[in-house]
Amino acid sequence: MVDPLIDQKLGVEVLRPEPSESDHEVLKLSRRNDAPILTRDRDFVEKHRNREEHHGIIFDPGMHHRPTDQVIEALESVFELMDREDLEDTVVRLKRFY
Repeated sequence: MVDPLIDQKLGVEVLRPEPSESDHEVLKLSRRNDAPILTRDRDFVEKHRNREEHHGIIFDPGMHHRPTDQVIEALESVFELMDREDLEDTVVRLKRFY
């Protein structure tokens, strides 16, 4: 769901679930790897509201309409301001960083 150029330009390891994996399985993958989820899928925000544990959800439903470099800059801003502990069980709306 996320442009592969984002991973390459950010220089971070990215775990990509199989398209057939359920949201629940994606959350488990996130927890097992202490990794935040970057998504444009509103279902993950709902899972947060239902108090499902996660290691951060970075959400922007319109990221696929933005230039990749703009998304990368916004993500870099998030990672400068927040570390892993800050992201845990938090939803970050990426549009606030554009």
